[in-house]
Amino acid sequence: MKLPTSKLLPRFLQAFLPLAALVIGTLLGVSLLGLREYEQYVSARELRTVQAERNIFEDDLEDRVRDVMYLADTVADHLRRGDDMAVLRRALLLFARSASGYDQVRFLDREGMERVRINQAGPDHVVVPEAELQDKSARDYFIGGMRAGNAVYLSRFDLNVENEKMEIPYKPMLRFAKQVFDTDGRSLGLVVLNFYGSRLLERLREAAGLLRGHMQLLDERGFWLVGTTPEDEWGFMFQDGKDTRISNWIPDEWQRIASMGSG
Repeated sequence: MKLPTSKLLPRFLQAFLPLAALVIGTLLGVSLLGLREYEQYVSARELRTVQAERNIFEDDLEDRVRDVMYLADTVADHLRRGDDMAVLRRALLLFARSASGYDQVRFLDREGMERVRINQAGPDHVVVPEAELQDKSARDYFIGGMRAGNAVYLSRFDLNVENEKMEIPYKPMLRFAKQVFDTDGRSLGLVVLNFYGSRLLERLREAAGLLRGHMQLLDERGFWLVGTTPEDEWGFMFQDGKDTRISNWIPDEWQRIASMGSG
């Protein structure tokens, strides 16, 4: 028996809608499950990448700590034997040529005056003439290094400044400092290694190649060392960049980040 269209449509809808709801619900559930699985996959991958970057950072720093401890012991041996500055200059020059990644290798006396300084000059290293040595007693790394006792002092990541002027092109730097002591435990001064931070930042950028987003690196104050644009970076080094920090962009998220020891 053929039903009129006016009665056929309600019966069709009565039979079809529950089935359609079941199919749509199933598809939606599968879709949401797939989305959650995908989010978990992305989250796990991002976490592995961040952990890999942390390992790169820590491994590189540990290498530099070993270098500055070795050099401090070497300088201490020379000074305890009464060797003159010419012998010390030779020792620091040999170290600079055999090590890698250092823009400057220095020995400062207890007053903060450079006594020996080796600069990288192209592929080689050179001894800076005595007349060009500088007083660094006001620098954070000297003050921090002298207060660190027998521990290694690590400076903040910043841009290098020479003769009160920022070097152009910018040179991101980390400075490792270690005191040198005589046989009675009295301080003789400080060994300082200026490490090219750009090398470390480049390794971090390479490791971040699998990230879906853009890698950012912040210091403990929320300033960008690596930002989404170069204009965001190193704001604390410039008078007009003091407000260029993540706390002015996403304050709530920064509070969460800053309150966490890790994670």
